[in-house]
Amino acid sequence: MRHSLALATISATLVAQTALACDAQVETIHAAQTSGQPLVLEGAACQRSLTLAGSSQDVCYWTYTYRESRAQDRFDMWSQALLACYGAENANLSDQPVNHPDSYTLHRFQSDTTEISLSLKDKAGLGQTLVFLQAAPKP
Repeated sequence: MRHSLALATISATLVAQTALACDAQVETIHAAQTSGQPLVLEGAACQRSLTLAGSSQDVCYWTYTYRESRAQDRFDMWSQALLACYGAENANLSDQPVNHPDSYTLHRFQSDTTEISLSLKDKAGLGQTLVFLQAAPKP
């Protein structure tokens, strides 16, 4: 409960500051992509990988115990912040079909140069829920 309140407070603050920070967020992601260094996000494991098109992308993830509420809180916080930053016209919040029984929620956002995917994945077999944030240059 304490963690949920803390994340809710962070989320409200982040959303309130998003209008001022959008350019900085996009610049941070762009800088990570062009510097050759992986994106760094607090509490996340991040790495750089190649896309099918051959460009590099940054993938960060947070790991929680299976269906832990903090995972949903983290997903909601990022989703709200990205939606406020990129706007509804640049967001796809529709769930995508998947071929496995675990739950999966995907939100996509895009700017002129970057595509960001945010996903929440329950992995019963692993006993984990994961939140992924993937940033790649637009093809």
